[in-house]
Amino acid sequence: MALSQPDLQPELLPPGHPLVLRLDPLHNWTDLVVLGFGIVFATYLGVGDVLARGFAKDPVILSNFWRFAPIAVALILVGWGRFRRVALIVDDEQLMAAGTLGSRKRCRIDGLAEITQEGRPLARQLVFRTQDQVVFKLLRNVWTRMQLTTLSVFLDRAVPGVVEPARARLGLWAASVFTLGLDLLFVVVGGAALSTAVVADREAHDYQQALNLCYKGAAEPEGGCYQNVQMQVFAYGAATGNEYPMRLATRTRAYLTTVVSSDTPRLLPGYFVTYGEVWRGNITRVVSVDNTWVRTTQNPLYRQQATRSGLPLLYVGLVAFFPILFRLHPILT
Repeated sequence: MALSQPDLQPELLPPGHPLVLRLDPLHNWTDLVVLGFGIVFATYLGVGDVLARGFAKDPVILSNFWRFAPIAVALILVGWGRFRRVALIVDDEQLMAAGTLGSRKRCRIDGLAEITQEGRPLARQLVFRTQDQVVFKLLRNVWTRMQLTTLSVFLDRAVPGVVEPARARLGLWAASVFTLGLDLLFVVVGGAALSTAVVADREAHDYQQALNLCYKGAAEPEGGCYQNVQMQVFAYGAATGNEYPMRLATRTRAYLTTVVSSDTPRLLPGYFVTYGEVWRGNITRVVSVDNTWVRTTQNPLYRQQATRSGLPLLYVGLVAFFPILFRLHPILT
């Protein structure tokens, strides 16, 4: 039962109907934004490979799915728990609090001695006590002032936070600005990474089409066909891990690319004459000494997977740590 009047009296409720207070989505809109974006981000990174390339015979696609899909499911469960399970229920005899994971704690109204407030602005808690012990604690900031006023009327007891001094409001405002800034940073950085992943997936899709159709001599796909061009290895740059900058040249053009292999100097020795796969002006693969294809960092399939690992994902994980952890904090303890 939803109540919107702060001066509502208990006797106005039909007999036998309890007061039920749930989290207000408008009051907790940042939770919806952070969790919603996290769900979209993790879901897309998990299924984007399939959307771009279909069910290709590449184990990395399933690896990405099983890495990101559980994160998306976990965030869905967190959001569902916060907005559908968390509740304060008051009837004629008892007060019951329901938590995110379905836990429930009860207290008889006639045994409730007082309600106090503890903690710093970001993690203020309402503490419900009997004469002998603490019955349970609830996060204060997730409830509106109207909800606390209504709860105070029904319990006929003072509830902290209904009227706050100016100093407390200033501290809460400063804490809210701080958390909002971290939330915004997560959405901006995550949005940039997601946009990069979408572009990489579209390019990988076009490249996959070129590999499938051009080889068979079918009509040229929208992304264009690749070319196998004879070229020669001229120089290496300093290696970074298993990535080797390389200069290759044809009779009319020079290419700068980076080959991805832990044994590149052996597979592509200096002045070795080979064939390179050129697509949209970039070398995507090079034939090695043993006649196998070696990918470059300009290969769309390599770039697609780079958006799901490495530094981009590390940056998103760092800026997402506090916003997500803050939403995992239990409301009922």
